Amino acid sequence: MPKAAVIQMRSLCDIKDNAHQAILAIKKAKSMGAELVVLPENFLTFGQKNLYELALSEDFTQALALLFSVIKEQQLHAVLGTVPVIAEDSEELDREELSRVYAQSMWVAPDGAVLGFYNKMHLFDYSKDASLEVYSESSSFIPGKYPVSLNLNMKGVKPFEAMLSVCYDLRFPEYYRKLVNSNTRLLVVPSAFTYSTGQAHWEILLKARAVENQVYVLAANQGGAHENQRETWGHSMIISPWGEILGEVLQTALTAEGVGVICADLDFDKQDQIRTEMPSLSHRKL
Repeated sequence: MPKAAVIQMRSLCDIKDNAHQAILAIKKAKSMGAELVVLPENFLTFGQKNLYELALSEDFTQALALLFSVIKEQQLHAVLGTVPVIAEDSEELDREELSRVYAQSMWVAPDGAVLGFYNKMHLFDYSKDASLEVYSESSSFIPGKYPVSLNLNMKGVKPFEAMLSVCYDLRFPEYYRKLVNSNTRLLVVPSAFTYSTGQAHWEILLKARAVENQVYVLAANQGGAHENQRETWGHSMIISPWGEILGEVLQTALTAEGVGVICADLDFDKQDQIRTEMPSLSHRKL
């Protein structure tokens, strides 16, 4: 059975340092036996203001190229949380959108090829208190247009599907229901859940998505205090199709830089048993 790892980070504004921490974590996951690693949302870029210019910068392109080479060297499948990507369909965008970017999650194969990507659809616009907690992702990002599920081949298991999602998507169960089917084995959820919303809802949302879709959920979160005054919840998790926490990044397990790695086996035979005993996927139209 394949082994998956989720990586928790406390990304700051220094792209090179973020890349360095991500690479160390990827190598640690490999040493733990992982064949798939998931990095959190904004793992390379957290707190920068002009993401359009940043996506064009040499530091960003070099860091991304280095990550691809490490993934190939380590012979892993890797989900690159999200990175800012300039829209290629610029002729379809209005003037305001041209200054924004997509928050793109990429699935990279062991040979370094991008098997697929997903542009975050649900953008986090949240205001708890105008003076304390205000987030407006729509001022920096263009929303993606459609959900994405990938057909995958990994050693030792039959071909399967994995669905890509990001952070705030967790609050929209219908997003997953559009594409989840009997061949969907897992959902990946790179995230940057805020401390307050994560404390209240992170675990329950992950478990709900796992149980209702009878899938493994790989949720890599940001965790800690960042340079833009934002604080994220952490507690990255791997959840089973039965809603069990198979692994969780705890504060005591973090490095000085705020990095943590957990691994768990993805037992597809046990998943099939759960689906046979409680065939909830067959009770709806796909």
